[in-house]
Amino acid sequence: MINTGRVPEESYIVENLDRAIQEGWIRVVYQPVIRTLQEKVCELEALVRWDDPERGELLPEQFVPVLEQENLIDRLDRFVLRKACADCRFALNQKREVVPFSVNLSGKDFTAIDLYQFLEDLMKAYNLTPDLIGIEIQGRAIEEAPEIVKSTLEKLHANGHRIILDDFGSSVSCLSILKESSFELVKIDRSFLSDFSLRSRRILTSMIAMAKSLTMDTLAEGVETEEQEEFLRSAGCDKMQGYFLMKPMELGPLFAAMDEIGMQLESSSERQYYNEVYKVNVLRNHSVGDELNSSVLWDNFNRNSGLGIFWKDKQRRFVGANQKFMEYYGFSKEADFVGKTDEDMGWHVNPDPYRNDEYAVLREGRVTNNVAGHCIAHGSIRNILASKMPIYDNGRIIGLVGYFRDITEEHELQHKSLRAAETDSVTGLLNIRGFMTARLKYEDEFRLRGTDFTEIHLTIDNFEDFLLEYGHAFGEEILYAVGKKLNHVIGTHATLARSTGNKFIVMKQVVDAKEAEKLAGDVRRSIREVVNVNGFTCKLCPSVGHAQFSDYQTVDYLQKEAERRMREEWQQHQKKE
Repeated sequence: MINTGRVPEESYIVENLDRAIQEGWIRVVYQPVIRTLQEKVCELEALVRWDDPERGELLPEQFVPVLEQENLIDRLDRFVLRKACADCRFALNQKREVVPFSVNLSGKDFTAIDLYQFLEDLMKAYNLTPDLIGIEIQGRAIEEAPEIVKSTLEKLHANGHRIILDDFGSSVSCLSILKESSFELVKIDRSFLSDFSLRSRRILTSMIAMAKSLTMDTLAEGVETEEQEEFLRSAGCDKMQGYFLMKPMELGPLFAAMDEIGMQLESSSERQYYNEVYKVNVLRNHSVGDELNSSVLWDNFNRNSGLGIFWKDKQRRFVGANQKFMEYYGFSKEADFVGKTDEDMGWHVNPDPYRNDEYAVLREGRVTNNVAGHCIAHGSIRNILASKMPIYDNGRIIGLVGYFRDITEEHELQHKSLRAAETDSVTGLLNIRGFMTARLKYEDEFRLRGTDFTEIHLTIDNFEDFLLEYGHAFGEEILYAVGKKLNHVIGTHATLARSTGNKFIVMKQVVDAKEAEKLAGDVRRSIREVVNVNGFTCKLCPSVGHAQFSDYQTVDYLQKEAERRMREEWQQHQKKE
């Protein structure tokens, strides 16, 4: 039955849902889930954003309850599932490492459609395996229609989909649901982190231990501070997500942002390995040399890990290590290093930072992540990133476990390839990928500190005329001259990019509209000053349009307005001719 007693805002949501999906007002963004032990992205959670041209940003807590109440939520969730599958296929086609995507579903989806068949059809349509699409569901959704939800979840799980219990701990019923359903991962309700009192931390530790005893992974959502992150590491939480780690973005910008900061996606072999290892809590409740030396873990370490992993006792003496560690340092047997400290081995140029880090881990329970340093291996000095964390036994630190990665070649290659991937080969300015990455920083500064910025779009009206008369090579000389001129006039104060063809973009932080207008005028004037290119006399006719972020609040609308004004100026130039 349709509810006729809706308030105006609710009516707007109901009446405009289909249009919002069709016209792109509703976007799917992804928030990375980070594997705690190795700090790689192991999963992407699909989230929804509704950027309405009339109402502005509508929050999920505004429109999701309305759609559930009106029995329309399945339309939204089907759209999100289809988009997640399409993006997953896109990533596969790009030859990237691909991690599982997860989608939040409502309990009403299970009664509105044949969810099993719908997902089966999507897997065939996009040629995906079910393990790449996980299903998140809250405990209350199962309570609303227990039989059909449980039976469908069982079928989906049997078919290979991961089943995730969302908001674990938000109600007592979550405990009874755990024993009846096939959950592989429990997401701990963010309220335990937002409070973060001593009592909350104790409850969190108990919840993590309980989930592990049931061989379930644990994920803490809503990580907002370094203190929360370090606590979750020491408590043995398997996975984390939150704005402190990375905010949600659409897939393309997300990959660009990850590339910029060197954040990696975990491989399928790493995922398989950690899915087995995390069933044992290596950070808590085991003595050094006990289960950590079991044949199962040794076998997994030797076959799958690309990390050099080691563990030490309270006196910083080696107790054991995996095969990768031994191969890296050239050890043929454990006796070569067990019972010795780093100083005994003599493989650090300066051992003090490593010794201090380990004392902080063993005495204070601190977790150190990706600490850059140097070591001596096979006669040469190598660059490494090392991470270490405490091992607990009944609340007492009894040792540490650590791992490292050699980044000597990787570091150099990564920086070279990143610079090349984000640079326009003709002008030396940023290309569109580099520009989108830079724009994220400008947007973050606005969100965090209110620092406004302007985006200026520029095209050369008569560029095609020069191409026809002098050829492609001369056209590139013009593009280079424009880039050089922009760089000379405002390059030290702004971000410059060539987007496509003869179009350029300038982005700069500004105080007010007056400064933005002046900058646009400077850009227009500087291009008109280009009258000679490689000895050829030429007069360039630029069309310029600009907009300020504070006026539009989203980069899509900012870009559209700047482009609209640029086209408007171009049309005015055409009329004069």
